[in-house]
Amino acid sequence: MPSTRTWNVLLIEDNPGDANLLLICSRDYPGIEIFNAPNALQANRFLHRTAPFEEVAIPDLVLLDLTLPVFNGFDILQGMREVPDLAHVPVVVLTSSISQADKDRALKLGATDYLIKPVEWGRWQTMVSRIFRRHLKGFVG
Repeated sequence: MPSTRTWNVLLIEDNPGDANLLLICSRDYPGIEIFNAPNALQANRFLHRTAPFEEVAIPDLVLLDLTLPVFNGFDILQGMREVPDLAHVPVVVLTSSISQADKDRALKLGATDYLIKPVEWGRWQTMVSRIFRRHLKGFVG
């Protein structure tokens, strides 16, 4: 019997192309609900459940781009780790940055994983599958 559990994933991604690729990949996994916040301000409203997101659940997983308008993913990550309700939420950094300094900083701030965005479609599919299996508690998809 298939699981009726729903996993809420917050995607914080300003690039519509990358967001769309991830959303398409996630369609293969029933029970995964993804909300895309295209900027850090909307992401913070979602995470802190302020208008218009007062009724949303704390996400089971956050997928975080580092390069965002207004303020960056490092700021979001640091802010999440300072809030008790969000400190336990796994955060997977999905970035184009191959900088070791960026990776070290993200992991030091509490990122659960640091992944480079792939170029090929098949690699996107594989990466998304691995993220869900590795970072969503109870997900077997």
